[in-house]
Formats: sequence, structure tokens, C-alpha cells
Amino acid sequence: STQNLTQSATWISSGPATASVSAAGSALAKVVGAATISATSGSITGNASLTVTPPVAVAVNVVPATLSLPLGSSSQLQAIATMSDGTQQTLSSSVTWQTSQSAMATVNAQGVVTAVGKGAAQVSATYQGVTGSATITVGPPALVSIAVSPSTSSLPIGETGQLTATGTFTDGSTQNLTQSATWI
Repeated sequence: STQNLTQSATWISSGPATASVSAAGSALAKVVGAATISATSGSITGNASLTVTPPVAVAVNVVPATLSLPLGSSSQLQAIATMSDGTQQTLSSSVTWQTSQSAMATVNAQGVVTAVGKGAAQVSATYQGVTGSATITVGPPALVSIAVSPSTSSLPIGETGQLTATGTFTDGSTQNLTQSATWI
């Protein structure tokens, strides 16, 4: 016959600095290494070898979690892993980036997302089999600069001259803003 002695056995670790064990048989990995965990009931002892490995990812967060981008612009995303030992790591080349809608947003191996079409997409980061994601919303292109032409001119006193304002947008397009611009 067999009987579960987990609660009644006496538990001991050969290397408590490497891995400790509670009175109920719950082992806690502390540092990389190896230890033998023993359970004793009466005069009988059973052993198990425990190897403690480096911490592993238990969660991945993409920062920022939501991002609105004008069409044609780019932004850097970061992947932050929460590890099994409670620490956090900012990931770089070891993460795999993907996008759900490459027609809306693309992402490169370094986590730089580029808005390529109006709409929404999910960008995900996977590390050690754990995935986190961010929502990217792509809106209309944003104005990045205004060029006034002619850039230099001379006018005799009393004469008028027409200036033109041309706007350049994040998607590389241009638009005549002469009528809508505020002139000073």
C-alpha cells in the first residue's frame, strides 16, 4: 500500500541557501545550484535532487500599453519582463516582436513601431514563451513643418507680394496651407 506523507514527514534541504523547503514540503528556489531535498518519516528517508536554474519570465508588459500615432510616424516600444524571482528586466534583442495588422502598423526587431495605415493593430512582444501586447491606433498624418515661399524676397514700399505656406506631414505628403495658416 502507499500513503501520502507530505504533511507528516520531516523535510530537510541539504543546501538551504540554494533551496529551502517548508514543513509542508514546499521547495523555494533561491540561487542557481543544486540541493537534495529529504523527507523523513520515522526511520525512513526519501530524497529528491533539485536543480535551481536562473529565473524565468512569468509576465511581459509592452510599454506604452496604448499608443496613438499619426500616419507615417514611428515610436519606440519597450518590453519589460517580470521574472520568477520578482525582478524586472527591460528586454532588447532577445524579444520577438509581431504585429496583428501589418497594413496598419509595422514593428522591427528593436521594437520600433511605424504607423503605415489608418486603423488599429496589436503589437506583441514574446520572451521565453510569454507574450505581452500593446494597442496601436493610427490616425491622420500630423503636420511637422511649414515652408514659406519665397523664403527671401524684396518689395518696394507700397507694393504687395503673395507668400505661400506649404505644410509637410508625417506621412511625407504636402499641402498648401496659405489660406488656413495664421500669418504674423
